[in-house]
Amino acid sequence: NVFLDALAAHRTAHNLPALSLAWGLWSEKSELTASLSAAELTGTGRAGVVGLSSPEGLSLLDAAQGAGEPLLVPIRFDRTALLRWEDAPPVLRDQVRGLKRAESRAVAGQAASTRQHLLKLPEAERGAALVAIVRSHVATVLGHSGPESVQADRAFKELGFDSLTAVQLRNGLNAVTGLKLPPTVVFDHPTPAALAEHLGNELFRTTQDMLGSQIAEELNRLEAAILSAGSQIGQADYVADRLRALAARLSTPDAGSDDGSADQEIASATADELLDLIDKEFGSV
Repeated sequence: NVFLDALAAHRTAHNLPALSLAWGLWSEKSELTASLSAAELTGTGRAGVVGLSSPEGLSLLDAAQGAGEPLLVPIRFDRTALLRWEDAPPVLRDQVRGLKRAESRAVAGQAASTRQHLLKLPEAERGAALVAIVRSHVATVLGHSGPESVQADRAFKELGFDSLTAVQLRNGLNAVTGLKLPPTVVFDHPTPAALAEHLGNELFRTTQDMLGSQIAEELNRLEAAILSAGSQIGQADYVADRLRALAARLSTPDAGSDDGSADQEIASATADELLDLIDKEFGSV
């Protein structure tokens, strides 16, 4: 093959006709693929190579003949499988990196949307929503028709999970939540219900950390603005009173309210809503 590839390059350099094609897998069995077992074919698919149908192969042959290149690789890849490669071969590395960059942007948006959706739910409903997410991903990984076939309290091993499907489930849950779960998370939390509970602990702790960080940054910005204004700030006493009032509300959020609505409002607020509250309380500096 190497000799033929070099010969094609040599002839092309001398304006002579030549074409070498390094074909990928064809779906239709041939003398080359007839001996492959079902497990080997499955492994090829998991590596990202998908079989070409005869019409697809012939179409690629026609396209290759008009491309003007001495060596081409007519092959079909599964985008999702390629994204699972941690160390892609050099010939595919740029393509995989490009896919991962595009995927990471899409994943970030999806994870943010999921977090916001869960945060808007009453706390008592979040657990069931997370169980539904886990069951849906389990069904997808195992090839079931829908999540209703996945029992929340049944062990993953009993459901048919192995090391590969465990990693696939981990990757899917990382994508939808924005977390960085370890590859062993399925075995550390052996049922969909247990895994959903773990996701809730990690997700809302992460959200609270992000919320605290955002508020701290906003407070730093406000503090710097106030200090830089110094004696030139208008209505300094009014600003100081507003700051003290907000501090009092945060330390005793239910003050002046019999039903604790202020406490509930702060506890259930999103990051943007809390930052809006700070802006309203501080006013314009």
